[in-house]
Amino acid sequence: DDVPEYPLLRMTGAQVHVALNYYNSHHMPDYPEVKDHLGPACVIRIRVVPKWSSRQAADCARPRSVASPDADCTYRYYYGVQIVFTTHGRFGFVDPLSLLLTVGATLPYLVVPMWIVYYISLYCLGPVSSVYESGVVRRIQVDEELVGVVSKAICAATTFRTLVTEDGVFSKEQLLVQVHRAFRELPDFSLEEQAILAELVWERINLEDPAEAQSGLGDDVEVDLNEFVRSCVLAGDRGPELCVQPLFDRRRCRWPLERLLAPSAQTRAARPVYDRTTEGDIDVDSLRAILDRARYTGRDAEEGRRYLAKWVAHAPSAASVAAATRHRPVETGVLETLRTKARLGGLPADCRAASPLRRRGGAAACLAAARPPCAAGGVEDAACAEG
Repeated sequence: DDVPEYPLLRMTGAQVHVALNYYNSHHMPDYPEVKDHLGPACVIRIRVVPKWSSRQAADCARPRSVASPDADCTYRYYYGVQIVFTTHGRFGFVDPLSLLLTVGATLPYLVVPMWIVYYISLYCLGPVSSVYESGVVRRIQVDEELVGVVSKAICAATTFRTLVTEDGVFSKEQLLVQVHRAFRELPDFSLEEQAILAELVWERINLEDPAEAQSGLGDDVEVDLNEFVRSCVLAGDRGPELCVQPLFDRRRCRWPLERLLAPSAQTRAARPVYDRTTEGDIDVDSLRAILDRARYTGRDAEEGRRYLAKWVAHAPSAASVAAATRHRPVETGVLETLRTKARLGGLPADCRAASPLRRRGGAAACLAAARPPCAAGGVEDAACAEG
């Protein structure tokens, strides 16, 4: 029983493993002894392994070489303990510069998936790629852009004429009516929601006085033709004059690079279609005659009648009426009525027009407000003409 299972270490030897692990506060292990330690720490792990460890040694007194046959040597066989040291550890700290360099080196590679998808979408999907390309790449020509802006402005002006009231303005009531007509077929779009949408549209259309428009769509807030065209052609406060008018402004000072690189020849030179003077400039008088004829015919005939009636009320003479209507071909009955009233000394006092001057508090006498027989223009009605 007194015989051990294994031989004694002093007879066989042993190997001691000593592992030294160094840490600082950023990588401290979860040990109770170093839990609250702030400085560097060394954690030592010792492991003993039984192992045959021996060493033979020969000590010679004279001579010193073992190879000599006359040597006096002593041979020894040692059993002992072998100690092995290993060092490990982890020291760390936050380096902002290294972090920034790492992020900067990684960012270019993040764009690679996007470019792969971009290339596949534009060149590898057949007809669908053409649709995607038209959405990504827009080819712009100055002439086509100008034509588009002017066409939108003309359509917006024509639409405004069909929506305005007799006073020539687009009111909040008209906007609500048009929004309701456009979205009344939607079952889940209530009238209250339509009113909220109308308020949003009104705020964007009424560019000159947005604060008054935000205050609740007051009765004195109205949208004129210029504001309506702006909102239809371009978004925000940029009107057509900001992109069209400067291109044709002859008095504007142009920068040297603009003179060299800007495509002014395409926007300033075109095939002549209007009358020119002997010097080659456009005849402004002929343009005014065209505008005068257009003002009092067709869609603007009603506006022309109101204008002439207001003008005759201020200058009720046959000569003045004849001069005012010389280049304005209105209806024959309206013209004769105006001339007759002018010869009689002016229009009747009980037949006055409802014009913008009346809304602003002016005292101008215009047509169609006092008696029911008078129409909006006031002078084309026979009963009003005889009165």
